[in-house]
Amino acid sequence: MPSKRGYTILINTWKRNNLLKKSVQHYASCSGVDSIHIIWSEADPPSDSLFFYLNRVVDKSSRDDRKIELLFDLNVEDSLNNRFKDIKELTGDAILSIDDDVLFSCHSVEFAFSVWQSAPSTLVGFVPRKIEEMGSSGISSLGGHNERRSRCLNDFVALYGRMPLVATTVKAVEGRDDWFW
Repeated sequence: MPSKRGYTILINTWKRNNLLKKSVQHYASCSGVDSIHIIWSEADPPSDSLFFYLNRVVDKSSRDDRKIELLFDLNVEDSLNNRFKDIKELTGDAILSIDDDVLFSCHSVEFAFSVWQSAPSTLVGFVPRKIEEMGSSGISSLGGHNERRSRCLNDFVALYGRMPLVATTVKAVEGRDDWFW
């Protein structure tokens, strides 16, 4: 059974510092966040001004009983697969892996975490690119991207077998006001 620590937000970013700032500011305000890891896939490290800005945002969101940790996972190679690398210094019970241009409400993230706590050996997630997109450029703006991404994730599960990903078309939702089928 998982402990009561919280969860890590894993943000994949690439050359979109304004979106990264919005994303970190938003997720730092969620009550269950234990840490925020930024997957940085650029040859140059983040600027000092970006680093200090993000730390200031996280410090403002921290409370006496909850200090949010902000970490950069630096990668010199530009690869979407960097998000799947071994993550050092995890302190939370669960991970929400997200791109910098997608926001889920804190309420939805907390709900997903509670669903995961009820079945911690399963993968809990969201329909990709369906909540609130902050940017419409890049690979996610290409036609058919969602279908190709879903196929890729299912192939990933089939290839590795024991990865904590589950090929599924089922989702748990809080049906009061968010989703209608």
